Amino acid sequence: MGRALVILTKAAQQDVKHLKRQYRRADTELQAALESLESDPHHGAVIPSLSSVRKLKIASRDIRGGKERGFRLVTCWRHDRL
Repeated sequence: MGRALVILTKAAQQDVKHLKRQYRRADTELQAALESLESDPHHGAVIPSLSSVRKLKIASRDIRGGKERGFRLVTCWRHDRL
């Protein structure tokens, strides 16, 4: 299996832009997660009843304290034959 193509929606691009302003390491952490998805698009936990939709937790070293120390990424996998 080759590498997958990861495409961010416009809304996701705006969210990333906001996160990069708020958390200085967000760009590096999100880029690592996207590269992981390119090599394995089935990465993450399947959302029940939505077999092609997965959720992925991205740890952030910039978020201190609290139960949730990171970002959440929801992905939809679509297999197209070229």
